[in-house]
Amino acid sequence: MYFCHKNPRPKSIVNISGYTIVELMVAMMIMIILFSLTYAGFRDFQRRQRMENAYQDIKADLRFAQELALANRKPTEPAGNSCITSGIRSYTFNRTSASTYNIIANCDADVIVKDNITLPTGITIDPFAGTNQIVFNILGRGNTSASIIIRWNGSGVGNKTITVSNSGTIE
Repeated sequence: MYFCHKNPRPKSIVNISGYTIVELMVAMMIMIILFSLTYAGFRDFQRRQRMENAYQDIKADLRFAQELALANRKPTEPAGNSCITSGIRSYTFNRTSASTYNIIANCDADVIVKDNITLPTGITIDPFAGTNQIVFNILGRGNTSASIIIRWNGSGVGNKTITVSNSGTIE
């Protein structure tokens, strides 16, 4: 018996399918361009979100100080503070530096209610109202008015402004 084993013919270079190095390089360049565009957009989004969060946090802290003053609530911490034994006059939102602020209860001796609240990196508060303070008098007896300008130190993000009116409106 005779078996004939047929060897397959080797494929020629023309019949080999795949991608050329040029096609791979073009695909890589397209991917790099798309990545760089989306990354730049993401960074801008991050900056805007950081600014919006700082804006909302400052508004919340202003409303916190205002609420404490309206309710004539005395701070209980630290124990034995002067506000417990004496009357409270007001609460003050105090800009301590371009990137920090605190909230103080004004009694015989001032009591810090929230201390050294630091803004995220790259965000600052402009000086306001000459004294860098917004005072909320107790029981709705008025307060100082001011506009707080929050800035992003760089480009691509607009400034935000918080306005506190004499009547107590915080916008």
